Amino acid sequence: MKIGRVRAWWRSLKFRIRGVQREDLAALAAEVAENFRRELDAAQSRSAEKERRLLESVTAELEAVRSKFTTELDGTRGEFRTGVDAARGEFTTGLDAARSELAAKIEALRLQPAPAGPPRRLDWTPQLVARFWDGVGATRLNELSFSKMIHGDIATLFRRFVEHGSRILDFGGGDGALVRTLIDAGHTCALHEPSPRRREQLEADLSGNARFLGAIAHVGANKFDAVTMCEVIEHVLDCDLDNVLQAINHALKPGGILFLTTPYAEDLELNQTYCPVSGVMFHRWQHVRSITPETLLRLLRRHGFLREWLGLVSFSHRESFVEWVNSAEFATGPHKRDGYVDLILPPHENLVLVCRKIVDDVGSSPALSPVGATPIEGPFVQGKGVSYFTHLPEIAGAGDDASNPYRSRVVLFENGYPLGSPHAIHDDIASQGGGAYSHWGDTLLFSATDNSDPNTNGRSYSFILLTPAVNVPRNGGGHGEQGA
Repeated sequence: MKIGRVRAWWRSLKFRIRGVQREDLAALAAEVAENFRRELDAAQSRSAEKERRLLESVTAELEAVRSKFTTELDGTRGEFRTGVDAARGEFTTGLDAARSELAAKIEALRLQPAPAGPPRRLDWTPQLVARFWDGVGATRLNELSFSKMIHGDIATLFRRFVEHGSRILDFGGGDGALVRTLIDAGHTCALHEPSPRRREQLEADLSGNARFLGAIAHVGANKFDAVTMCEVIEHVLDCDLDNVLQAINHALKPGGILFLTTPYAEDLELNQTYCPVSGVMFHRWQHVRSITPETLLRLLRRHGFLREWLGLVSFSHRESFVEWVNSAEFATGPHKRDGYVDLILPPHENLVLVCRKIVDDVGSSPALSPVGATPIEGPFVQGKGVSYFTHLPEIAGAGDDASNPYRSRVVLFENGYPLGSPHAIHDDIASQGGGAYSHWGDTLLFSATDNSDPNTNGRSYSFILLTPAVNVPRNGGGHGEQGA
């Protein structure tokens, strides 16, 4: 209703009211109310119509926007699909081309004659070693692994040297066959394995066993009573060897036992294999060194270990080996060779060494004498040549003599490092020196590492008297320490 019309209507109404009688006022009021209602209905009708037209307009605009957006989105999807299909086609084409090129190169390599001249020696690297063992692990060759074949025999021998219920680390344990056997025998075990895939598998297989401490990549200090290192050291690359032995020393408690096996004096050349494709020769089991008692003991002495027992045996002749380990003869040993070897059990294809951690391997830092070492005070009396001697009456009964030439378990230290070859021949000490020594009766006859005078060279000398490992077999009362 327009404002002007309402005002005109009101003026007309007032004029009409003035001209009527009171009795007509009710009828006039009813007429006014009816006219007002009709005007109000008309106004509401016009407002609703306007709202309807506005709603229709907005709806139409929204529909136009939606339609435009849908059209543009469909176009973008089509362009994306086209781009993806094109990229997929290019990738497939490139991949097929690369496959064809690689296949052609492989075929050409197969047909190419081996390089002229002598075969090239494979230079093992950590990457090649990992690739080699990953490849072996994916074939039936893994069934020939050392631990799979003789883990039970190793555990049988191991119990002769380590107390029941010990805390053991199997270093380089592979698929865990030896660890499982040692756990079944009552030990608490961890396994050090550099392969992440094998560690994950072992964790999954043994995670519910309370005696399994885990498959670990790095070991802590002074954690274990013993470390087993079975048929591992011959695989370790020269660039890693010192770090590996230092880690083992670090893992052992003071006085802990290292139980090590390795092929004895292997002829590496006879175990080489030749690749006709590349013309490269390499050891069929990735061995990189041939080991003798002398070289092994010298190496371990440098890393803080001293020999407890060394035997040359053959794990491939199981019946004779197991019979010997379980026999009463084990306590004395049926054979005797020299100061390095306690037992020879033909055919001696494997070397077994049991040694003890006596000092911490601190790498290039100065070593410290082990806890409990007894200082040896001068002056020292010069003997023949470069030899010097002093008396140790407090341990006279523990020295070598004519009936027991390897009885002494004295370890001599120079500035904290274990010296030379114990039980050395006295004339060799005098003529060659180099740290060799002999504890004979109550006399200690020794030489400095550089054959200098121990009275004036400014170095300190000390000794410890080792206690034997559990059930260590000895010949004729014991050989004592040799070469390590």
